[in-house]
Amino acid sequence: MDNTLMKLDKETYTPFMSNYLQSGWMKHICEITSVSVDKNSILAYVDILGYSMPDDGIYHFTADVAFRVVSQLLMIHTGWSFDCQKKIGESYLREYNSTYNKKINKTCDIKVLGTINEFNIKKDKYAMLNATFDIEEGSFIIDISGSIPIAELP
Repeated sequence: MDNTLMKLDKETYTPFMSNYLQSGWMKHICEITSVSVDKNSILAYVDILGYSMPDDGIYHFTADVAFRVVSQLLMIHTGWSFDCQKKIGESYLREYNSTYNKKINKTCDIKVLGTINEFNIKKDKYAMLNATFDIEEGSFIIDISGSIPIAELP
């Protein structure tokens, strides 16, 4: 670490901070309104029901909302694939890579298409998977891998 770093006081750095990143994200409410599945894919539509307006006055579908939606869809697809009656436990993220090609400013019918690239069972308790999600026709591309419980743990 460089010993010449200057410590900033709160009054100096606060004017540069994003209201959204400080607390606005907590107002972001999204709803998955439609889901269709098959063995290797999931298609969903999402509506944004509430949000904090960014400083520029234009709504932006955000990276953290994309992450939450994709995580939910992985849980839904896995639960459906293994005929679970409910969510068994928490999913565990292993890798997450995202590319944001184009802004998404709409709040209704945001299309999310997921493709399950790899699906393995570990110790009959977890589904280990890799998936790619395309949000709004290539606007956001998300590659994600993780494990999701498929059986009750002792």
